[in-house]
Amino acid sequence: MTEKKQLTINMAVNLCYMFFNYAITFSLTSYIVSNIGGEAYGFIGLCNNIINYATLVTVALNSVAGRFITIEVHRDNMKKANEYYTSTLVANLALSCILLLIFAVVTLHLNNILNIPYELLSDIKSLFMLSAINLIVSILTTVFTVSTFITNKLYLSSIANLIGVMMRALVLLILFILLPANIAYVGLATVFGTGIILLINIGYTKKLCPELQVSYKSISFLRAKELFISGIWNAVTKLSQILSDGMDLLFSNLWIGSYAMGQLSIAYTLPTFVAQFFSMIINLFNPKLTEHYAKEQQQNIIDEIKLNMKLTGFFGNVIFFGIILMGLDFFRLWVPTANLKLVYTLSIIASVSVLISSICSPLSNVFLVTNKLKVNSIVWLCVSVFNAILVIILINITQLGVYAVAGVSKITAVIVYLTFWPLYSSRCLGVKSSTFYKLIGRYFVVSIMVGCTMFVIKMPLWRCKGWADFIVQTVVLGFVGLLVNYTLFLEKKERKYLTEITCRKLFRG
Repeated sequence: MTEKKQLTINMAVNLCYMFFNYAITFSLTSYIVSNIGGEAYGFIGLCNNIINYATLVTVALNSVAGRFITIEVHRDNMKKANEYYTSTLVANLALSCILLLIFAVVTLHLNNILNIPYELLSDIKSLFMLSAINLIVSILTTVFTVSTFITNKLYLSSIANLIGVMMRALVLLILFILLPANIAYVGLATVFGTGIILLINIGYTKKLCPELQVSYKSISFLRAKELFISGIWNAVTKLSQILSDGMDLLFSNLWIGSYAMGQLSIAYTLPTFVAQFFSMIINLFNPKLTEHYAKEQQQNIIDEIKLNMKLTGFFGNVIFFGIILMGLDFFRLWVPTANLKLVYTLSIIASVSVLISSICSPLSNVFLVTNKLKVNSIVWLCVSVFNAILVIILINITQLGVYAVAGVSKITAVIVYLTFWPLYSSRCLGVKSSTFYKLIGRYFVVSIMVGCTMFVIKMPLWRCKGWADFIVQTVVLGFVGLLVNYTLFLEKKERKYLTEITCRKLFRG
């Protein structure tokens, strides 16, 4: 199978998984907001965010384990690869036990930590503990996903995720049909789905990489320490993300109120999905980038990074202008009982960084592949601390309230994306500082054209009276935006490849 065909398959299956995941989330959100309330929905996001704070203790180990194991496998050093593999699994088991005890104590005192409506207290405590259990299962799953990474068959992981999502949807459907509405069901169904994913990935590892074996003799404190030291800067970056974005719902809950938190959580749904979409595309390039680095093929790394930037940029500006033009109709149809003006405005603010991150985010792969994470982590930590302090100040001395929570981190992120990332990634690769700016500049020029074209097309269209109208208009605007990108953003050889792939899929046989 050629590299391009493998990339296409990986992307197609990932897109399928994300589609089902989004469909479930959108349906679930609408149901919960309508039947339980926006405040209850806000606590789903808040619980997940608090649980994710705990991943700081595992990020240092797991974020680089795949890289180290993959490099040793490609270098035919299976003894060392198994040492990394076994040590990661054993360390994850130990950390999971500790985390589970901590979460149990926190759950008992959750009402003393958060502002929780009394009528939701027991449900939210159950949701929190189930979310904690889901995190533990996810941590144990991490090391078993390395087999699809090594073989560059990430579509298999997406198939596993798709099966897990479908099982999660089935459990949710059964629970909500047979029992009274309860947000704790979300946690229960998620644990079930994640458990299925764990079992499937264990099977993948046995089939794809049978040479990777868990062995008592392969346990190495030295290897675990090496992974931890290398990945500690990823943990710092994770801390930065928590301070910059992950604290938004917590700040809203503690300083503004659970209602504002609920509206912000709804507003963040679209930008969060977009970020996950870009992350999916970026991750598809990691296996090949790691292989190029292991074989010291620098020009191939640069070419892969630029192709990644074009793929994310190809969708990024269309999604951004789509949210602006269609967002209000979407929220009116999706969550009609929410504060539509507030949710739409917050969504636009949260989406500002989408336009920039879509073209710049692939550069983050450079730091991981070259194992130069320290400077990037320190920069983001400084920025995020500044963000957190500024948000607290603005909440207390201005009337901006939840708008300050949503806006500060996005503005500072844009500045970092456009200045530090292109310059430092060029330095890590040992190339000219302007290497990536030409592509970024071209992207912005094309984005202006995309936005103007989509706006002109939207003007004469009718107001969406239902989902059918919304889908038709969204498809029309999306097609027009992508057509502009296809014509002006992609180069001739990329247009040719995309056309060939599309025609082959449409007219096969």
